[in-house]
Amino acid sequence: MRVLIVDDNENMRRMAASLIVAIGAEVECAANVDEALTAFNAADHDLIITDIEMGEKSGFDLIREIRAVSPETIVIALTSRTDLSRLAFFEAGFDWALWKPLDAEALVIALRAVDVLGHEPN
Repeated sequence: MRVLIVDDNENMRRMAASLIVAIGAEVECAANVDEALTAFNAADHDLIITDIEMGEKSGFDLIREIRAVSPETIVIALTSRTDLSRLAFFEAGFDWALWKPLDAEALVIALRAVDVLGHEPN
């Protein structure tokens, strides 16, 4: 699995990348929407995890760009905005939403919810 992490905060990118690497995925990071689109267009990604508030362009701008060219790509919002519900992110085109601070359990739940991780037998 190849994952693109988009966040303007370097510490958050590192932390998210370490969680993703721990589940055995390859990770590429981008600091903003323009870097993310360049990375996305240069290589296949199974999943994008993107911050929402990133300055000039937001995660909402990124999801519009991604959906226009690749509606099947799984995109998870990562945000500290408590004024938005998960439904608001679904309506914007995201497959799931996570709130900061990100933790391993929430990430695994999200990856299973969007069917990126296989399910272990009982």
